[in-house]
Amino acid sequence: MNVVAGLHVPQSGRVVINGRIVLDTKAHISVPIASAVGMSFRTRGCSHMNVERNLLFGWRRRPQQANRTQISQVVGMLALAP
Repeated sequence: MNVVAGLHVPQSGRVVINGRIVLDTKAHISVPIASAVGMSFRTRGCSHMNVERNLLFGWRRRPQQANRTQISQVVGMLALAP
């Protein structure tokens, strides 16, 4: 996840997403994809919140607010439901 989010550049390896090579150190391919990927770190400060509340906390900072239906869809897609 750190590589996909652009937080780590490996010395060697290959990352393929949906058939698209986004990193291949042998072929010298490195496609920046961090703008299309979000990553949420769960720290001790937010550990008291469940997945839904964590997502709502992050989404409230977006220009377009997410509603509970959208949050439930994301939780289901990511298989994060309890």
